[in-house]
Amino acid sequence: MSFFALITAAAAATLPTPTEIVAASPPTDWAAISPDDLVVMDLAPDGAGKARRVVIQLMPDPFSQGWVGNVRTLATARWWDGTSVYRVQDNWVAQWGDADGEVAAKAKPLPQGLLSVPEKAYVLRAEGPEQSASHEELDA
Repeated sequence: MSFFALITAAAAATLPTPTEIVAASPPTDWAAISPDDLVVMDLAPDGAGKARRVVIQLMPDPFSQGWVGNVRTLATARWWDGTSVYRVQDNWVAQWGDADGEVAAKAKPLPQGLLSVPEKAYVLRAEGPEQSASHEELDA
């Protein structure tokens, strides 16, 4: 067995499972989630016909900015019905939407009421939203 494999095996043997972490957590570690802050998406069945459901918790201000309102607007309008999940990066991001969205003649029309959120609002500095910076500014 290689040194790396030995270290990996030793670390895995000492790490608690998610079930153990939940069981050991006191009630004070948990917070109630409002049903209004959940988006529930039923996806097409998998290859074996098994139903698939995704539940997404929407984050509150100051982390959410205007885009959570846009997610609510899109979900209320059932805009994602008939669209697809087209990119997934484990533990990072999932993107879904209109596969024809880049072709204006084929694109699914967006519902009324969506906000245009400027890029500088995507990243918050510790000082608050009025001190927001773009990714380019933070990378500089």
